Amino acid sequence: MKTNRLNLILTFIAVIGFSSAHAQTYGIWKGAGNKAFWEYDFKSTAKKYSTSVSAQASTSTKEYPGFLPAPPAGTVRVSEATSGGGDLELADNKLTITASSGNLPVKFSAYAIPKASPVTSLFFDITFNGTTATNGLIILGIGNSTGNPVYSNLQQLTGAAQTGLFTSLNFVVGEHIVTPRYRFLNSKTGTYSYSALQPEVLKKTGTFSIEIYCNNSADEQEYTRGEVVFKLPSKMFNIYINGIALKSAGSANIPATDEGTLGSNLDAFVLNGSNNTTPTENALNYSVGNFKIGGLTSKNK
Repeated sequence: MKTNRLNLILTFIAVIGFSSAHAQTYGIWKGAGNKAFWEYDFKSTAKKYSTSVSAQASTSTKEYPGFLPAPPAGTVRVSEATSGGGDLELADNKLTITASSGNLPVKFSAYAIPKASPVTSLFFDITFNGTTATNGLIILGIGNSTGNPVYSNLQQLTGAAQTGLFTSLNFVVGEHIVTPRYRFLNSKTGTYSYSALQPEVLKKTGTFSIEIYCNNSADEQEYTRGEVVFKLPSKMFNIYINGIALKSAGSANIPATDEGTLGSNLDAFVLNGSNNTTPTENALNYSVGNFKIGGLTSKNK
Protein backbone atom coordinates (compact mmCIF):
# COMPACT_ATOMS: atom_id res chain seq x y z
CA MET A 1 0.00 0.00 0.00
CA LYS A 2 2.81 2.43 0.91
CA THR A 3 4.61 1.62 -2.32
CA ASN A 4 1.50 2.25 -4.40
CA ARG A 5 0.87 5.53 -2.61
CA LEU A 6 4.49 6.62 -3.15
CA ASN A 7 4.27 5.76 -6.85
CA LEU A 8 1.05 7.76 -7.13
CA ILE A 9 2.69 10.80 -5.49
CA LEU A 10 5.75 10.55 -7.74
CA THR A 11 3.54 10.27 -10.82
CA PHE A 12 1.58 13.36 -9.75
CA ILE A 13 4.80 15.32 -9.24
CA ALA A 14 6.09 14.22 -12.65
CA VAL A 15 2.86 15.31 -14.35
CA ILE A 16 2.96 18.71 -12.63
CA GLY A 17 6.60 19.13 -13.61
CA PHE A 18 5.90 18.21 -17.23
CA SER A 19 2.96 20.64 -17.44
CA SER A 20 4.86 23.56 -15.96
CA ALA A 21 7.87 22.89 -18.18
CA HIS A 22 5.66 23.32 -21.23
CA ALA A 23 3.62 26.29 -19.99
CA GLN A 24 3.81 29.41 -22.13
CA THR A 25 5.95 32.27 -20.78
CA TYR A 26 5.17 35.86 -21.72
CA GLY A 27 8.04 38.30 -21.55
CA ILE A 28 7.13 41.96 -21.00
CA TRP A 29 8.94 44.85 -22.67
CA LYS A 30 10.38 47.59 -20.48
CA GLY A 31 7.87 50.41 -20.62
CA ALA A 32 4.93 48.16 -21.46
CA GLY A 33 2.22 47.55 -18.90
CA ASN A 34 1.01 44.17 -20.13
CA LYS A 35 2.29 41.04 -21.82
CA ALA A 36 -0.08 41.57 -24.76
CA PHE A 37 -2.35 44.19 -26.30
CA TRP A 38 -3.84 41.85 -28.94
CA GLU A 39 -5.09 38.34 -28.21
CA TYR A 40 -6.75 35.92 -30.57
CA ASP A 41 -8.03 32.38 -30.28
CA PHE A 42 -10.22 30.19 -32.44
CA LYS A 43 -13.27 29.77 -30.23
CA SER A 44 -15.89 28.76 -32.74
CA THR A 45 -18.21 26.00 -33.72
CA ALA A 46 -16.32 23.20 -35.49
CA LYS A 47 -16.21 23.81 -39.22
CA LYS A 48 -14.00 23.24 -42.25
CA TYR A 49 -12.74 25.40 -45.10
CA SER A 50 -11.93 22.99 -47.92
CA THR A 51 -10.22 23.32 -51.26
CA SER A 52 -12.53 24.14 -54.15
CA VAL A 53 -12.00 24.17 -57.90
CA SER A 54 -11.03 27.83 -57.72
CA ALA A 55 -8.94 29.91 -55.33
CA GLN A 56 -10.79 31.10 -52.27
CA ALA A 57 -10.19 33.31 -49.28
CA SER A 58 -12.08 34.58 -46.26
CA THR A 59 -11.31 37.67 -44.20
CA SER A 60 -12.66 38.48 -40.76
CA THR A 61 -12.78 41.77 -38.89
CA LYS A 62 -14.47 42.80 -35.67
CA GLU A 63 -17.37 44.22 -37.68
CA TYR A 64 -17.56 41.54 -40.38
CA PRO A 65 -16.53 38.03 -39.33
CA GLY A 66 -16.03 35.39 -42.02
CA PHE A 67 -14.89 31.79 -41.68
CA LEU A 68 -12.63 32.74 -38.76
CA PRO A 69 -13.94 34.20 -35.50
CA ALA A 70 -13.78 38.00 -35.37
CA PRO A 71 -10.47 39.39 -34.04
CA PRO A 72 -10.44 42.15 -31.40
CA ALA A 73 -8.91 44.50 -33.99
CA GLY A 74 -7.27 44.35 -37.40
CA THR A 75 -7.95 41.64 -39.97
CA VAL A 76 -7.44 37.87 -39.92
CA ARG A 77 -7.56 35.84 -43.12
CA VAL A 78 -7.37 32.31 -44.49
CA SER A 79 -6.79 31.35 -48.11
CA GLU A 80 -6.34 28.37 -50.41
CA ALA A 81 -4.98 28.34 -53.94
CA THR A 82 -6.25 26.66 -57.09
CA SER A 83 -3.88 23.70 -56.94
CA GLY A 84 -2.03 21.54 -54.42
CA GLY A 85 -4.96 20.70 -52.16
CA GLY A 86 -5.01 21.33 -48.43
CA ASP A 87 -7.65 22.79 -46.16
CA LEU A 88 -8.33 24.50 -42.83
CA GLU A 89 -10.45 23.34 -39.92
CA LEU A 90 -11.66 24.97 -36.72
CA ALA A 91 -12.16 22.78 -33.62
CA ASP A 92 -11.19 22.78 -29.93
CA ASN A 93 -10.02 26.43 -29.99
CA LYS A 94 -7.42 25.59 -32.65
CA LEU A 95 -6.96 26.15 -36.37
CA THR A 96 -5.68 23.02 -38.11
CA ILE A 97 -3.95 23.66 -41.42
CA THR A 98 -3.33 20.94 -43.99
CA ALA A 99 -0.46 22.00 -46.22
CA SER A 100 -0.67 22.05 -49.99
CA SER A 101 1.52 19.82 -52.15
CA GLY A 102 2.81 22.69 -54.30
CA ASN A 103 4.34 26.15 -53.97
CA LEU A 104 0.96 27.85 -53.60
CA PRO A 105 0.28 27.59 -49.87
CA VAL A 106 -2.63 27.22 -47.51
CA LYS A 107 -2.38 30.41 -45.45
CA PHE A 108 -3.45 32.07 -42.21
CA SER A 109 -2.55 35.69 -41.58
CA ALA A 110 -3.29 38.67 -39.35
CA TYR A 111 -2.52 42.23 -40.44
CA ALA A 112 -3.25 45.93 -40.00
CA ILE A 113 -3.25 45.37 -36.24
CA PRO A 114 -3.67 48.75 -34.53
CA LYS A 115 -1.42 49.89 -31.67
CA ALA A 116 1.46 47.85 -33.11
CA SER A 117 4.95 49.29 -32.69
CA PRO A 118 8.51 48.57 -33.89
CA VAL A 119 9.11 46.69 -30.61
CA THR A 120 6.94 43.59 -30.74
CA SER A 121 6.52 40.12 -29.29
CA LEU A 122 4.51 37.30 -30.85
CA PHE A 123 3.33 34.29 -28.86
CA PHE A 124 1.47 31.19 -30.06
CA ASP A 125 1.23 27.43 -29.68
CA ILE A 126 1.83 24.89 -32.44
CA THR A 127 1.51 21.12 -32.69
CA PHE A 128 2.33 18.90 -35.65
CA ASN A 129 -0.31 16.33 -34.69
CA GLY A 130 1.99 13.34 -35.04
CA THR A 131 2.06 13.93 -38.80
CA THR A 132 3.30 11.14 -41.05
CA ALA A 133 4.65 13.69 -43.55
CA THR A 134 8.34 13.35 -44.36
CA ASN A 135 8.66 16.63 -46.22
CA GLY A 136 6.86 19.97 -46.31
CA LEU A 137 7.34 23.57 -45.36
CA ILE A 138 5.73 25.91 -42.85
CA ILE A 139 6.79 29.55 -43.21
CA LEU A 140 6.19 32.25 -40.60
CA GLY A 141 6.67 35.89 -41.60
CA ILE A 142 6.54 38.96 -39.31
CA GLY A 143 6.57 42.53 -40.53
CA ASN A 144 4.70 45.63 -41.60
CA SER A 145 1.67 45.08 -43.82
CA THR A 146 1.75 48.43 -45.66
CA GLY A 147 2.59 47.81 -49.31
CA ASN A 148 3.14 44.07 -48.91
CA PRO A 149 0.33 41.87 -50.25
CA VAL A 150 1.82 38.61 -48.90
CA TYR A 151 -0.55 38.90 -45.92
CA SER A 152 -3.62 39.28 -48.13
CA ASN A 153 -2.96 37.31 -51.31
CA LEU A 154 -2.63 33.66 -52.36
CA GLN A 155 1.12 33.64 -52.91
CA GLN A 156 4.01 32.01 -51.10
CA LEU A 157 6.45 34.04 -49.01
CA THR A 158 9.37 33.48 -51.39
CA GLY A 159 13.10 34.15 -51.44
CA ALA A 160 12.54 37.43 -53.28
CA ALA A 161 12.73 40.65 -51.26
CA GLN A 162 9.52 41.29 -49.31
CA THR A 163 8.57 44.89 -48.65
CA GLY A 164 8.26 45.53 -44.92
CA LEU A 165 9.34 42.06 -43.78
CA PHE A 166 11.25 42.14 -40.48
CA THR A 167 12.02 38.43 -40.26
CA SER A 168 10.85 35.06 -41.41
CA LEU A 169 11.23 31.58 -39.96
CA ASN A 170 10.51 28.31 -41.62
CA PHE A 171 9.91 24.91 -40.12
CA VAL A 172 11.17 22.15 -42.40
CA VAL A 173 9.46 18.80 -41.93
CA GLY A 174 11.71 15.75 -42.09
CA GLU A 175 11.35 12.06 -41.45
CA HIS A 176 11.56 12.33 -37.65
CA ILE A 177 11.85 16.00 -36.64
CA VAL A 178 10.92 19.52 -37.70
CA THR A 179 13.88 21.88 -38.16
CA PRO A 180 13.48 25.62 -37.42
CA ARG A 181 15.44 27.98 -39.68
CA TYR A 182 15.74 31.77 -39.99
CA ARG A 183 15.81 33.96 -43.10
CA PHE A 184 18.96 35.80 -44.21
CA LEU A 185 20.23 37.54 -47.33
CA ASN A 186 22.51 35.27 -49.37
CA SER A 187 25.17 37.64 -50.70
CA LYS A 188 26.21 35.18 -53.42
CA THR A 189 22.78 34.76 -54.98
CA GLY A 190 21.18 38.08 -54.00
CA THR A 191 18.12 36.21 -52.74
CA TYR A 192 16.96 35.28 -49.28
CA SER A 193 17.79 31.85 -47.90
CA TYR A 194 17.29 30.07 -44.58
CA SER A 195 19.81 28.81 -42.03
CA ALA A 196 19.19 26.25 -39.29
CA LEU A 197 18.76 27.29 -35.66
CA GLN A 198 19.97 25.22 -32.73
CA PRO A 199 19.06 23.21 -30.74
CA GLU A 200 16.59 21.06 -32.68
CA VAL A 201 13.74 20.97 -30.20
CA LEU A 202 10.71 20.48 -32.45
CA LYS A 203 9.18 17.04 -32.74
CA LYS A 204 6.12 15.72 -34.52
CA THR A 205 4.31 15.04 -31.24
CA GLY A 206 3.52 17.40 -28.38
CA THR A 207 2.55 21.06 -28.19
CA PHE A 208 5.22 23.72 -28.55
CA SER A 209 4.94 27.23 -27.14
CA ILE A 210 6.62 29.82 -29.37
CA GLU A 211 7.88 33.22 -28.17
CA ILE A 212 9.44 35.70 -30.58
CA TYR A 213 10.77 39.11 -29.48
CA CYS A 214 11.51 41.60 -32.27
CA ASN A 215 13.30 44.96 -32.10
CA ASN A 216 12.78 47.08 -35.21
CA SER A 217 13.62 50.30 -33.37
CA ALA A 218 16.94 52.15 -33.61
CA ASP A 219 17.71 51.61 -29.90
CA GLU A 220 18.47 48.61 -27.75
CA GLN A 221 15.36 47.38 -25.95
CA GLU A 222 14.81 45.35 -22.79
CA TYR A 223 12.25 42.75 -21.85
CA THR A 224 11.80 40.74 -18.68
CA ARG A 225 11.11 37.06 -19.08
CA GLY A 226 10.37 35.33 -15.80
CA GLU A 227 12.69 37.30 -13.52
CA VAL A 228 15.52 37.68 -16.01
CA VAL A 229 16.10 40.90 -17.98
CA PHE A 230 17.23 40.52 -21.60
CA LYS A 231 18.74 43.26 -23.75
CA LEU A 232 17.87 43.04 -27.45
CA PRO A 233 19.92 45.12 -29.93
CA SER A 234 18.37 47.00 -32.83
CA LYS A 235 17.32 44.89 -35.85
CA MET A 236 17.57 41.65 -33.88
CA PHE A 237 15.12 39.07 -32.56
CA ASN A 238 15.03 36.28 -29.97
CA ILE A 239 13.02 33.08 -30.26
CA TYR A 240 12.16 30.53 -27.58
CA ILE A 241 10.49 27.17 -28.09
CA ASN A 242 9.09 25.61 -24.91
CA GLY A 243 11.33 27.97 -22.97
CA ILE A 244 14.54 27.05 -24.82
CA ALA A 245 16.35 29.90 -26.57
CA LEU A 246 17.29 29.06 -30.15
CA LYS A 247 20.66 30.25 -31.40
CA SER A 248 22.57 30.97 -34.59
CA ALA A 249 26.37 30.70 -34.44
CA GLY A 250 26.07 30.41 -30.66
CA SER A 251 24.12 33.63 -30.18
CA ALA A 252 20.45 34.03 -29.19
CA ASN A 253 20.43 37.49 -30.83
CA ILE A 254 19.45 36.64 -34.39
CA PRO A 255 19.65 39.30 -37.15
CA ALA A 256 16.50 40.44 -38.93
CA THR A 257 16.49 40.45 -42.73
CA ASP A 258 16.13 44.24 -42.79
CA GLU A 259 13.71 44.22 -45.72
CA GLY A 260 11.52 46.81 -44.03
CA THR A 261 12.03 50.34 -42.80
CA LEU A 262 13.77 50.78 -39.47
CA GLY A 263 11.19 52.09 -37.03
CA SER A 264 8.15 50.79 -38.90
CA ASN A 265 5.42 49.08 -36.87
CA LEU A 266 5.36 45.27 -36.91
CA ASP A 267 1.62 44.93 -37.40
CA ALA A 268 1.32 41.64 -39.30
CA PHE A 269 2.24 37.97 -39.42
CA VAL A 270 1.52 35.13 -41.84
CA LEU A 271 1.73 31.32 -41.71
CA ASN A 272 2.13 29.36 -44.97
CA GLY A 273 1.84 25.58 -45.34
CA SER A 274 3.12 24.05 -48.60
CA ASN A 275 5.39 21.65 -50.50
CA ASN A 276 4.22 18.42 -48.88
CA THR A 277 4.34 15.40 -51.21
CA THR A 278 5.64 12.44 -49.18
CA PRO A 279 4.68 9.82 -48.20
CA THR A 280 1.47 11.14 -49.77
CA GLU A 281 0.31 14.58 -50.83
CA ASN A 282 -1.29 16.69 -48.08
CA ALA A 283 -0.05 14.41 -45.28
CA LEU A 284 1.27 17.44 -43.37
CA ASN A 285 -1.15 19.07 -40.99
CA TYR A 286 -0.44 21.24 -37.98
CA SER A 287 -2.54 23.14 -35.46
CA VAL A 288 -2.03 26.64 -34.07
CA GLY A 289 -3.73 28.72 -31.40
CA ASN A 290 -3.38 31.02 -28.40
CA PHE A 291 -2.01 33.97 -30.40
CA LYS A 292 -0.89 37.06 -28.52
CA ILE A 293 0.99 40.20 -29.56
CA GLY A 294 2.80 42.41 -27.08
CA GLY A 295 4.90 45.52 -27.47
CA LEU A 296 5.37 49.21 -26.79
CA THR A 297 1.98 50.32 -28.02
CA SER A 298 1.12 53.90 -28.82
CA LYS A 299 -0.52 54.12 -25.41
CA ASN A 300 2.60 53.34 -23.40
CA LYS A 301 5.43 54.57 -25.66
